[in-house]
Amino acid sequence: MANQQLIKGAGNLYESQGFYNVGEVVRQGIASAEATRSIQDEPSSAKRNQAYQNQVNKYMSKMKTVAGLDSFTPKETKAMRDFLLSQRSIYANAAKEAAKFDDTTDPNYMQYVDQMQNVNNSFTNLATQIKAYKQGKLNYAQSMQNGEVSLGTDNGVLRNNNIMYGFYDGDGDGISDARYNSPLSIAEGGNLAFNIDGQNVLYNDAQDPLLKDYELGLNIIKTNESIFQQGAVMRPSQLKMYEIGLQKSLQNVNSLKSLIYDFSDELPTNDLGNMWDAITAGSSSYYSDAIGSEINFSDEQMNIISNGGGVDLVRKEAINLLMQGYQDSAVAGKKEADAKKWNSYSMEEKLFRTVFADLAGQTKLSINEQNGGKGVSIQGLEGIPGVAYFQYVPDLDKFVVVNENGIRAKRKITDEEVVEGKGKAGETVIITYDSPEDLIQQFNLGKYN
Repeated sequence: MANQQLIKGAGNLYESQGFYNVGEVVRQGIASAEATRSIQDEPSSAKRNQAYQNQVNKYMSKMKTVAGLDSFTPKETKAMRDFLLSQRSIYANAAKEAAKFDDTTDPNYMQYVDQMQNVNNSFTNLATQIKAYKQGKLNYAQSMQNGEVSLGTDNGVLRNNNIMYGFYDGDGDGISDARYNSPLSIAEGGNLAFNIDGQNVLYNDAQDPLLKDYELGLNIIKTNESIFQQGAVMRPSQLKMYEIGLQKSLQNVNSLKSLIYDFSDELPTNDLGNMWDAITAGSSSYYSDAIGSEINFSDEQMNIISNGGGVDLVRKEAINLLMQGYQDSAVAGKKEADAKKWNSYSMEEKLFRTVFADLAGQTKLSINEQNGGKGVSIQGLEGIPGVAYFQYVPDLDKFVVVNENGIRAKRKITDEEVVEGKGKAGETVIITYDSPEDLIQQFNLGKYN
């Protein structure tokens, strides 16, 4: 029917104006987030860290259990055995020399005793570090498998950890370069050390990788969801509050790096990662995924970077990005709220709001239920005295006007209708209209009385 088609058309009109369900999109991240990306789109440092993670995971995939992960290879065991034998020799020699003294207060005697104690301490220290190394290797491998290690970790840190734990595969043949032997040696005092690029790195001095800051990422997504659910555009005071919150959350450099490198599937942070990589490499430009080309740092930005403010520059850009995302979510939330409100309207009100949209500022609208039907108050339209209600009557497939008591407006039969046999002179009939357009036209012509 014509009126049903009009209602359907009105619904399509509102959908074309943006009244659609974007809730699920926003719940997965910021409303303006990019489409799903492949690893090729990630910043270079993230790609390298992903490769280091793949080395560990490939090694672990070949193991049936983790039981053998805390064992040492023959080469590593030999390094420890050689150290123990050399220290025992030192201990035995010191004990032999100390036994020659009758005066235990003699400085030379004390020197040999100190040597013996140092050997004991080195054994204890070595045992402690071996235990820590075994547990550290297991924790490192499991963190890699579970995807807990942040891709924002400095590349050198992951590379060093892979080398120390025997996972490093520089030639990409699927087997660690040392055939799972770490370049382990025992330094003075029983300290574990590893020869990395010609330098001995003590195990206790090695830097641990960063872990993903899931709490930060989750808080940002929750905040985004909350803003969306409010269904309203944010006030300036709200914007300032959220901005201050982000400044506080991103003050920690590790949290900032995790946000940028670990959550690029939820947030469009690839450009920030490329910017960070460029600053670290001392470059004057970085590649932008958003525009598909290089972006040169401005003179002002280069001045900030040269004065050690590179991290602050990236932090500011990250906050701007997230704030824009929050505002996008607010707009999307309002659209969904408006869509729900539209769907809650009666058929009459949908028609009214569609046909009389240009008069919205001049009329009063309210849902009215009486006499078993729903109507819309349209006070203020020309030709309607006081308050009347625009109402659709399904049985007639017509539109009528009723007063506050639900009485439908009537008119007298015209002479033409009497001649046509549509009624008798003096009779009254209910005024009906074929469409809202017909209704408003009749009102504007002043035919309602």
